[in-house]
Amino acid sequence: MKQNKKTLVLMLCVLAALILVCAALALAGREQQNREQEQGTPMIEVHRVDADSITSFTLAGPDETSAFVREADGWVYNGDPLFPLDHDFVNTALETLSRIDAISLLSEDAEDLSPYGLDQPQMQITMAGEDAEFSLRIGNYNSFNGYYYMCEEGVNDVFLIDADLVDLCTATQSDMIRLDRLPDTYGGGEINTVTLTDSQGAQTVYTADSDGFDILSEQLSSLSLDDYADYFLAEEEYAAWGFDNPVQVLIAYSAEKVSDTDQAVSATVSYEYTVTVGKADEDYVYFLIEESDILYRMKRSALSALCDLI
Repeated sequence: MKQNKKTLVLMLCVLAALILVCAALALAGREQQNREQEQGTPMIEVHRVDADSITSFTLAGPDETSAFVREADGWVYNGDPLFPLDHDFVNTALETLSRIDAISLLSEDAEDLSPYGLDQPQMQITMAGEDAEFSLRIGNYNSFNGYYYMCEEGVNDVFLIDADLVDLCTATQSDMIRLDRLPDTYGGGEINTVTLTDSQGAQTVYTADSDGFDILSEQLSSLSLDDYADYFLAEEEYAAWGFDNPVQVLIAYSAEKVSDTDQAVSATVSYEYTVTVGKADEDYVYFLIEESDILYRMKRSALSALCDLI
């Protein structure tokens, strides 16, 4: 009898230990899943495609639709080979489209897609390539868990996805254009002189001793290429933007440049940069920069000192 009691106690201890182990494993699994979801790690693989095999894709958002086609010379945006397409945007899109993942499968072969906003989606992605061709519908936002509903065209499996595909669909032309950059040293440099050349060739040089030079140099130091009005102007368009009578602004400035040697010796280096200014309306000043096909603009108020001079 005592031996039976000992055996029973031992079995109960083993059972209790197994229960604790199972509970610990289950808790660890849930914690891992939560960590993965918090980190944006996908749970379900929906599509895998070689990014190099993708030949075209279309991003339809609430406000606009953007189409991209791979041609011999590279990617073309909305059928316009002159559009300066940002390769970083295309590469990000290809990487995202080549790995379509979902957080979870919410409903398999759903009879009604309307509760998810997938019957008439505001966003849709279509992709074609050598390996596969598919179209994805993106529906409503689930504010409870912070994810979106998605299904494939012709397949009523409803998934929950994160915002990666949504970010592509809601991207605007400004997110897709490749804007120029001013020299890296320009922002940290000190302007020495500003030379204005009018349409007749007359020059006026402004230096530190000139009236108003401080405010002029301060505004030109903040010159920004973050906003644009057009690109690849046709010959007849130059006059409409005021470039039939432009003003050339030659900006000379200096900056500290550190050598690449181990001693990190710095030296003052002089630079020059030319901006061609067209018209200035009530809101903006329009200008071109060297060797660029993009027409940039800045708020007139930000360049008021320059506007007073031209």
